[in-house]
Amino acid sequence: MLHGIMKSLPIFLSALLFLSCSTLKHSSTAHALSTGGSETTIAQSIPLETDLANPAFAMAKDVWLQMIREAQVSIDVAQFYVTNQAGSALEDVIQELEKAGSRGIKIRFLLDSLMLSQDTPSIERLKKIPGLAFRVLNLKKITGGILHAKYWIIDGKRLFIGSQNFDWRALEHIHEMGALIENAALASQLTGIFEADWAMALTNIPPVFAPKPGQPAAAPAGEIELVASPPEFNPPGTRSAIDALIPLIEGAKQQIRIQLLSYATQEKSYDSTKKDPAPWLVIDQALRAARARGVQVQLLVADWSITGAEGESLKALVRQGGVDVRYAKIPQFSSGPIPYARVIHSKVMIVDHETLWLGTSNWSHGYFSTSRNVELIFKGQQGLAASEQMNVSFNKVWNSAYVEKIDPGKDYPKASKN
Repeated sequence: MLHGIMKSLPIFLSALLFLSCSTLKHSSTAHALSTGGSETTIAQSIPLETDLANPAFAMAKDVWLQMIREAQVSIDVAQFYVTNQAGSALEDVIQELEKAGSRGIKIRFLLDSLMLSQDTPSIERLKKIPGLAFRVLNLKKITGGILHAKYWIIDGKRLFIGSQNFDWRALEHIHEMGALIENAALASQLTGIFEADWAMALTNIPPVFAPKPGQPAAAPAGEIELVASPPEFNPPGTRSAIDALIPLIEGAKQQIRIQLLSYATQEKSYDSTKKDPAPWLVIDQALRAARARGVQVQLLVADWSITGAEGESLKALVRQGGVDVRYAKIPQFSSGPIPYARVIHSKVMIVDHETLWLGTSNWSHGYFSTSRNVELIFKGQQGLAASEQMNVSFNKVWNSAYVEKIDPGKDYPKASKN
């Protein structure tokens, strides 16, 4: 018994320290985020009128406001699309960006080309911010993919990566997870990705990275590692996300817990004149192998993703792989339906209660091979502490009244996104 207590003590202390820091940052003034070093603040977005919030985590809307207010030199932002609404939490964020530009902060805003028509007035408003440079990346023209990453770099010293799009709903009506990290080395690494994409937006030419003598294939990871997709667009020192993900699954000994918007082994071709691509089984096979060696595998997806090719992928995991697959359906807001909201959109994985994966990719081929995405891997003491609290958040959804098990014999109706 004493051995068990002593073995659990480091995990308990790490979680306690992480909980104390996160709670302090959530409840105190904006200056509490300026701690230097490599401290982490996990930032959640929780659909209003649900009980899914983890009190140990900050709210993303508060973290975004604080990091903009505390910016002293520069803000770089990469986002999939922009959608605002008057009176929303994102309106406050845009106002803070306007104030930052007015006080001389250099702002660069990189956006994907696919959804520019979502909110033209807000895009034009952003372009008018003093000192803001704006570019559009047409990754579809180059790789067939999209700029799906969602991240911020503040003063070249702090970075925020998460599932939150630059969308008012992502701060109030969608379940999201992100992380603010104070680490100059990681911020510099992410800046290298931003610079490559910023240049590509202007030239439509894929980046070419000149090898440096003696440079390692991957940057020293420490307790937090930044990985990215697609592999050929990563600067030297940044590992491919899929090459980092599979070993984590293969190394699992007890449990893998995954929460995503969507999971699929089969994708549909966007070009109706072309055949659908062949099934992509890299992750699927790794999950099945983990389950076969006795690892508990839990997969939670959104109700948007349980029909068609995605639904068949999930049912096959249940039928043939023995994976516990469930889906979450968040109830409508009391004031009425909100299009493209009230959904699980977080992208996290917890391995053996000691390693946390948090990023921007859904789990299908294109997100890892043709689209730009970025992910964080927390290991060591950071991993223990972050995993401990992310398990709390995972359990809140997994055990909630919003979740049901996938029935492989059931034909599910297509979920409404309106």
